[in-house]
Amino acid sequence: MLNESFGGNPFPDTGDDPISLADNAAIAAGVTVVTSTGDAGTAGTVGSPASSGQVIGVGATTTFRAYVQLTDGGAQLSNGTWTNNNISGLSSGGITQAGRTPDLVAPGDLGWALCSTDTALYEGCFDALGEPSPIQEFGGTSQSSPLTAGAAALVIEAYENTHGGAKPTPGLVKQLLTSTATDLGHPAYEQGSGLLDSLAAVQAAESWHDANGSPTRIGNALIVNKNQLTELADPGTSVSDKLTVTNDGATSQTVSATTRTVSKVMQTISGTDTLNTVTAPAYLDGFGFARSFVAQPFTINAADRLDVSMAAASAPFLDRLTLVDPNGVFTAFSIPQGAANFAHVDVRFPIAGTWTAFFAMSQSSGFNGPIAWQAQTSDFKTDGTVSPSSFTLAPGASRTVTVNSQTSSKPGDVSASVQFVSSANTTASVPLTLRAQVPDGNTTFTGTITGGNGRSAGGVAQSNFYFLNVPKHQDDLGIGITLSDPNEVVFANLSGPDGQVYSFASNVSPDETELLNSIQLYRRDPTPGRWVLSIEVTNPVSGLELTQNFKVRVRYDTVKISAPSLPDSAGTKLAAGVPVTVPVKVRNNGVAPLTFFADPRLTTAGTIPLATLGVSQPIPLPTPDGVIPFWLVPSEITAFTAVATADQPVNMDLFYQSGDPDQYSAAVGNGASVTVNAPQVSPGIWETDIGQNGPFNGPAPAGSLSVSASAFGQLFDNAVTSSTGDFFTVGVDPASSPALAEIVANSAKHHLLNGASATAGPSATPADTTGPLVLNPGQTGTIMVTITPSAARGTVVKGHLYIDTVDLFTDGGQELIDLPYTYKVN
Repeated sequence: MLNESFGGNPFPDTGDDPISLADNAAIAAGVTVVTSTGDAGTAGTVGSPASSGQVIGVGATTTFRAYVQLTDGGAQLSNGTWTNNNISGLSSGGITQAGRTPDLVAPGDLGWALCSTDTALYEGCFDALGEPSPIQEFGGTSQSSPLTAGAAALVIEAYENTHGGAKPTPGLVKQLLTSTATDLGHPAYEQGSGLLDSLAAVQAAESWHDANGSPTRIGNALIVNKNQLTELADPGTSVSDKLTVTNDGATSQTVSATTRTVSKVMQTISGTDTLNTVTAPAYLDGFGFARSFVAQPFTINAADRLDVSMAAASAPFLDRLTLVDPNGVFTAFSIPQGAANFAHVDVRFPIAGTWTAFFAMSQSSGFNGPIAWQAQTSDFKTDGTVSPSSFTLAPGASRTVTVNSQTSSKPGDVSASVQFVSSANTTASVPLTLRAQVPDGNTTFTGTITGGNGRSAGGVAQSNFYFLNVPKHQDDLGIGITLSDPNEVVFANLSGPDGQVYSFASNVSPDETELLNSIQLYRRDPTPGRWVLSIEVTNPVSGLELTQNFKVRVRYDTVKISAPSLPDSAGTKLAAGVPVTVPVKVRNNGVAPLTFFADPRLTTAGTIPLATLGVSQPIPLPTPDGVIPFWLVPSEITAFTAVATADQPVNMDLFYQSGDPDQYSAAVGNGASVTVNAPQVSPGIWETDIGQNGPFNGPAPAGSLSVSASAFGQLFDNAVTSSTGDFFTVGVDPASSPALAEIVANSAKHHLLNGASATAGPSATPADTTGPLVLNPGQTGTIMVTITPSAARGTVVKGHLYIDTVDLFTDGGQELIDLPYTYKVN
């Protein structure tokens, strides 16, 4: 049994990070792995490794007794009673790149753990006032995961006791836990299959019949052969899948089967309040801090679900949202994890009557401004059919059903579930994700941005994944994203069927001084097949509205770049040493300003040494915090190798800036080496983490290491220069463009995934005589390319003049077009 509570939010999320690979290896070896989904909110924030389909990914539900005991979260605004088993405001949920939701949920907001007043040994055992304490308040999905791991251990033990000592497979453990979870009535993207039920899972394990045993049946569990369903098709397409349900209980059960989404909106109530934290009433939280608040009553009818959100441009201060029901019961708290400008809570089966929402901020913040809010109720509705919809199962009997549904009318995800309810009041809920891919051809569609809970500045507030079915014989693929409100940092990247990132951009302006309402991605000659568009909204969101729409425009063959006078045959003779200037006309047909440059390469491939950036060498061991070597990898590279050499065994994790692709090497002697092979290695920043091989009896031993890297691919053509310079040469020789090298090397932006702020700000202005060509949408400009033949007379030179763009905030380059050139040196 393995429990984990850590991870990240890579995009794309390809599952190739070392932890996911280790987890998969452990599962293959028979070890059950349970991991927390993360604490970043429910809008598409499930972290890796919980996003893997093999582990058991666990979200968090509420247990509010501790809040009332500590008068925390505004609990004193209630009547002193509370309700449990809603989804916590911190619980990471949503739909992953692979089309999965959390597997189940368990209590995580909040609980008590045994601690010790011996703080020299137990360093975290302090109460909210900083005093040593024998108990400790704790929570998050880091609480939910070990609770579930404990239940999994009980399931393994129960199975062994009734199956002759044989151990269940990790897949069976997961199947028993998810099938017996209690359906809470929350959407699948929040609850997965539902709330952990340890007793039901143990009884199911004791009753399960397989090749290892046929014990006496107890309980009344329904066990489903799949823990989740994911269907992918064009928008508006009928899809179907099959599930097999087994009666693992002791008596016959009649089962009804249906589908469910929580999407039938019944009431929407919204408004704007003003909060002046200096004059407003305040409560003291469990830490003794004053929180000013404004109370907002609203009246609803009974419904299946209540969502309440607030938005305020309050960062760097935290928004807080407390919800009290008509009877005065403390029902929900947003439990912010940082400055988010947004807060959200939801309640299952809210009672009719007048509720009160309390919108709060720190009294010391001095905030005085508007707070937008909305309360919305919704009911269940079906999303397809199950056939047969009713059947009777004797003990041990199974029945296979067909689930018929339909994808959304526009690209994106719908989170549904398949519900099995028996005459014994047993329910099994199976998440069903319906993903409408972006179809062939030019397409425009929309999406919605809400917000996160502020978990790490610059961290993920929301992510959206879209699959594109790219047809054959396309000259270029362009994706333009337009935001209705630009006041938040948004990233987008485009990855190919091989998992490599071919375009990585942001909505930060080319001079890095402002945020724009648009992002443009390109890829020349896209490989046919499934591409992934990843959109990541970072903390904090704008706070100027509760939701905003964004528009995605997918277009093919729109690049307009030409160089009619570029030599294109061996019959074109150029004199050695005599410069020839070729104008390249460029038009920006995208939706965002773009920074263009020329990247001349020879058809000849070879090894290209890369400059190590961001560190001084040698690097001390243990590696200091924030010391992360990185390299700028050019485009048109088929192999990228990084090497670590140390005075002791070390291991190496090499990863692309946005998180994936990722590749790991264990120690080989006193060093490690990683090679990434691909048709084109992701162009842009690659980083490495170096670890010392333990375990150690004490602190890790001091030492030092050095790192280096090289690339193999098309060589730069030094005989070709341009008015823009070549951004990618900075990765080889920073002196080739000192100003661009300063932007790359001195910026903290390549550490975004390590929690650095993603706020745009002024950057160095290139002082070189050459510089990239910046064009606004619809503008046309010219890149002057100069060929000065340097090869021996009679040599036929062949090369590629790639016209690329670069986002100087992400340092991600993308190719728009390949202009081949050929000439003979005269």
